Amino acid sequence: MKILGQHSIRAIILIPLSVTIAVLMSAFLYSAYRISTEQNIKDMRHRDETTQLFLQELLRRQGALMKGVLEKLVFDPELKLAMLEKDRAALYKLSQPLYQQLRQHHAISHFYFHDPAGNTFLRVYDPTKFGDPVERHVFKAAAKARTVTAGLEKGRLGTISYRSVMPWLEQGELIGYIEIGVELDFVLEKLKEIVKDDFLATINKQQIRQEDWLQGKRVFSRAADWSIFPDDAIAASTLPSDLIPSDIARGLERPVVRGEILPQEFSSLHFANRTYRYKWSPLRDLAGHAIGKLIVLHDSTVELADFRRFIAQVLLLSGVLTTGMFIFAYTLLGQIERQLMGTRQRLAAEVDKVRTMNHSLKDEIAQRHRAEQDLKQLNDSLEARVEQRTMALRELNQELETSRAALDQAYQDLQSKHSTILHQEKMACIGQLAAGVAHDINNPMGFISNNLNELNGYADALCRFIVFLEALLREKCDSGEVNASVAAMRSQLEIDTIMEDVGTLIEESLEGSERVSEIVKNLRNFSRIDDQEYSLADINKCLESTINIVWNELKYKAKVIRDYGDIPEMPCYPGQLNQVFMNLLVNAAQAIDRYGTITVRTWVAGPETLGISISDTGSGIAAEHRSRIFEPFFTTKEVGKGTGLGLSITYDIIRQHNGDITVESELGSGTTFTIMLPMTGKMPEGAGREDGTA
Repeated sequence: MKILGQHSIRAIILIPLSVTIAVLMSAFLYSAYRISTEQNIKDMRHRDETTQLFLQELLRRQGALMKGVLEKLVFDPELKLAMLEKDRAALYKLSQPLYQQLRQHHAISHFYFHDPAGNTFLRVYDPTKFGDPVERHVFKAAAKARTVTAGLEKGRLGTISYRSVMPWLEQGELIGYIEIGVELDFVLEKLKEIVKDDFLATINKQQIRQEDWLQGKRVFSRAADWSIFPDDAIAASTLPSDLIPSDIARGLERPVVRGEILPQEFSSLHFANRTYRYKWSPLRDLAGHAIGKLIVLHDSTVELADFRRFIAQVLLLSGVLTTGMFIFAYTLLGQIERQLMGTRQRLAAEVDKVRTMNHSLKDEIAQRHRAEQDLKQLNDSLEARVEQRTMALRELNQELETSRAALDQAYQDLQSKHSTILHQEKMACIGQLAAGVAHDINNPMGFISNNLNELNGYADALCRFIVFLEALLREKCDSGEVNASVAAMRSQLEIDTIMEDVGTLIEESLEGSERVSEIVKNLRNFSRIDDQEYSLADINKCLESTINIVWNELKYKAKVIRDYGDIPEMPCYPGQLNQVFMNLLVNAAQAIDRYGTITVRTWVAGPETLGISISDTGSGIAAEHRSRIFEPFFTTKEVGKGTGLGLSITYDIIRQHNGDITVESELGSGTTFTIMLPMTGKMPEGAGREDGTA
């Protein structure tokens, strides 16, 4: 008979525990990877939007600078006289020093004078070429509008520049045009200093000739490699030509639908021991035509290294904790298994003793039967002596009958005791087998706690069983030698110490399992996505919970007055409404310059409508801003103190609940946001209460 069936306690408990931990760690790694990937995409989208805004701002500032230069040039009397007299030599002599200054201080690389008919009168940077008609969109727009116009232009030599053209008027009469411009390389270098990313600008090879492109590179003294990309040529770059990865070409192949290039998501590449994310967007001239592509390269090497370091630290910590728990459980279960083995051996020895006594009784009964046969034979052959010894034989027969009855009673008692011991041993083994069977697990860490609790019960049962055996032996066994032997073995095996310590050991194991459950719970909370369960919720409790969460933000800025009405529970997305309340409460606290008051109020606004209002005594909202506060990215806060998304998200959540949100505000007097929500919204099938009940 085996103690615990085909498997030991260690195998029954530790193998499922190991599988559970492996599954949990795999789920954590997968969740962490998904969260990191989604966060990286969000960050890159934000960086792309920010880069586009900075680029537009740089171009605007460059346009304002060039406008100021042009206004200064048109008021120069000597330049005006040379232009009126059509004196190209004098105009070149006067403008050449100005061009050198503009090139040195403002990176101006293009400087033209055009006649009223739209022909180039003088290229200051190349005076040998003139008379060609001007076909650029910026020039045409300036000529049509009779005002300063600026925009991106694609050059004949495969370059992209930002140009500004000003009509030159004298007493209302057009005497010509002045045009200046900077290369896109200069703008991209400025943009790189701000956003810390690298940039490439390319032109489709079908729009230029290779000879013109190479000539342009020679004119501006830049390295040239026509074959880096199969379909595009580099117009501007913040990277040296030998560090431009040709793998970017795969990301430039985007489908075109009805003449429009479809938007590109971020791609990744690895070169020069660095990892980059890149995305391109079209560059358009003043007429809206796509003249090239702007590629943004963001170095994400450090971000990836930080994420890998975080995963390694979590795995190391988890491995250390899991290994410690595994060693502790392995040692504890080994001790329990050895104790059970000793108990079983002692029980087996007692059973063997009972079996030996049983055999002895059977031998005595057989001898008695043989003696009876002998007596019958003597009775038949010695009738004469029967009468003489009748009395003696009767007495002897009575003694034999008495002895037989005693033997029969002893045999029955031994049989009963033997059956009782076997039954108790069978039940103990069944109990031990049941303790090792793994139940269907709802909560993996609960599996450990449940098994340890079961093990505690089994240990208590064994202790009570040992006490019972000891009492039974003292009661039923008259042999002092047997009792002394049992007591000596009990002392030698330290059974009393084991019975006192086993409960403490199991309690410590339960405490360890609870600590592991808490660790698993904490890991699960770091990667958690916002709860989207639709359920019945108490709005007053939601408000109170949110106030507690942001209390550290509120307590130093305002006194919070709670005016909760007697309102029923309503079906909603509690997690989303908590986000709404948190946005409004934080905005209220930030709007208060000194210590003020925030009032939170709920009431039943109608038969099927619930009203919620959050008021503050802050600075208020200007009238011209009220109509825009729910627009994405609109904010009146200082740069770096707000994203402009809080009220936009709030508005979307309330609309999702088929509700309405309004604002009342006056500068210097505070602001009140009022939310109206329907109380009879139909709950989706399978949704329950916020506390989890149906």
